Amino acid sequence: MPGIKTSHSLLTKPNHACMRLILSTFIVLLMLSACHRPAKVQPQQPRPHTPAALEENKSSYSTLSKRGFGDLVAELYEELKNDSPALQDLDKRIDATRQQKRDSTDLFTTFDAKN
Repeated sequence: MPGIKTSHSLLTKPNHACMRLILSTFIVLLMLSACHRPAKVQPQQPRPHTPAALEENKSSYSTLSKRGFGDLVAELYEELKNDSPALQDLDKRIDATRQQKRDSTDLFTTFDAKN
């Protein structure tokens, strides 16, 4: 039947009206789905406390130069150590280890100084 289009003839021959309908439907659905998507709202996290060693109003030259008078890392460590009992304990254990090392090398240092 030449006058009746079958589904097979729709798939084999390009039908511009059908393609336009499919494409426009796809674009409209895409736009609608993009418009109705709720925005993700992230909760605002509190800003972390700025260490005193990094404060802007600090007048020390050490924050402006690599080779300043103060040691920025040491200042930051001291500030953290004051707030953390675990760091205070660690610092005490390190000092004790250094003292033990000095005690164990005293005899050698005395001998080495005489020779």
